[in-house]
Amino acid sequence: MSLSDNPIELLKAGKYPQALEGFKHQLKSDPLKQDALHFYGLLSVISNNISDGLSYLTLAFSLAPNNSIQLTNIFRAIDHLRSNGYLKEVDLLLSQITSLTTTNSITALSLAKYHLLRVDNEAALAVLNNCPEESLFNKYFLKAISLQLVNKITDAKQYMARALQLQPYHRLYNKNSARLKPRILLIYGLDDLDFHASVNDDIAFSIYGGHFNVHMFVDTKSYNLSRLFVSESTQYTSDINNINSAIDGYDLIINCISDVEVCEASLDILNKTLSDNIPIINNPRAVKSTSRELVYEKIKHLNLLMAQTHQLMSNNDKWADQGYDFNFPFLLRPLGSSTGIGLEKIVNDKQFTQYLANAKNNLINVCPFIDFKSDDGLYRKYRVFVINGKIYPEHCVAHNHWNVHSSSRLTLMTNNTKLREEEQQFVDDIYNVLTKEQCATILSIYETLELDYFGIDFSITANGTLLIFEANAGMRVNPDYINAFNYLSEPINNIVKAFDKMIVERMTNSC
Repeated sequence: MSLSDNPIELLKAGKYPQALEGFKHQLKSDPLKQDALHFYGLLSVISNNISDGLSYLTLAFSLAPNNSIQLTNIFRAIDHLRSNGYLKEVDLLLSQITSLTTTNSITALSLAKYHLLRVDNEAALAVLNNCPEESLFNKYFLKAISLQLVNKITDAKQYMARALQLQPYHRLYNKNSARLKPRILLIYGLDDLDFHASVNDDIAFSIYGGHFNVHMFVDTKSYNLSRLFVSESTQYTSDINNINSAIDGYDLIINCISDVEVCEASLDILNKTLSDNIPIINNPRAVKSTSRELVYEKIKHLNLLMAQTHQLMSNNDKWADQGYDFNFPFLLRPLGSSTGIGLEKIVNDKQFTQYLANAKNNLINVCPFIDFKSDDGLYRKYRVFVINGKIYPEHCVAHNHWNVHSSSRLTLMTNNTKLREEEQQFVDDIYNVLTKEQCATILSIYETLELDYFGIDFSITANGTLLIFEANAGMRVNPDYINAFNYLSEPINNIVKAFDKMIVERMTNSC
């Protein structure tokens, strides 16, 4: 059969005018021929015969509203119309297509995804609200993304949690290349789920809050990654059983859950369901013991200073009955908070009362405030990471306020050569600042907490004792200030390399 006899082949060959005539000829003998209606309408739109094209496109789709190929082509026609300024025609065609997709979940979800990729989040939500209850994961997932993008954060969290309970396991690589690279399973919890939506060429999401950013350390060029979200769902039980029995053949598990104060339920489930068949970084049993309250109890006997922390209910007026005898000043902060958010120093009854009124009847951490001001009137916070038993310095930030965090360096350190040099000395070689005894104390914390990877924030008292603020796996390795403080680049690279070295060693030792 020659090309002239087959309009589909003419279309594939890019001979659009001839293909258009071929489809027109087919429609004379069969006015409802599906392919001919669709492609005649598509080619008419491309040829700027807009009115004719739209009528044929919508007629073809109304006859087969579950045809995903047709819908994809319609999206191309819409993009062509949009780029050529036919905005009214775009609205008309989208309206017609939307009315035809309400009874078919596959096409409705494709339409919602199309809207999201073009940053029309409200239109995506409108489609999803009328979408049939089939393919629930995709519906809940796209709805969660849409809701977050219109700043309906609470609803977005709920829909994402539902989606990930229905489909807890997500392969992030091509299944056909499964054994070409080592395979790593990343584990996440769903407690009070915080996620970030990413819409570029595709729709994706990342998890933050209660987890550490493993993607900073794991190169997808070197490893095949999958994600598993812990819950009590039937599907999670099935997935974890397959993983435990080595059906999927993972080389390593990385437990990304880092904050027991946020993800205690997920850690409990993981402890009960995860076997010891596969090597793991940061065993959930160890993470479970890293609340601020428990860390104090575990390390208080070491050669260090740490304020004793209690978890107390904010709505209980009789704090003494909860076992805490407080004196001003003391620190209050919500469970799971970081980077100084929600942290306040309470100095009098009025301030205390006001804080409790805003605390919304939740558990909060309370501890005495230990003044750590240096002789020069500044407060210094050091951060190190301990990876597989070795110490890696990350920052030394000086500030004129006691609530010191990474961004505090922008207050005094940007134009202060002495403070910049002080930080550089610390991150270049930890022994420029810390003694062997102080480093030994840090390694004692490592041996006590039994975490493979975690961070420690601390200061140094006048007599050389380490004042520990916190120690947990949730601390961020922060590259945000490398451009302004370029000496931070190498120590951060050292941390990344150390984590990868640990991965290789764990997989090698398990063979």
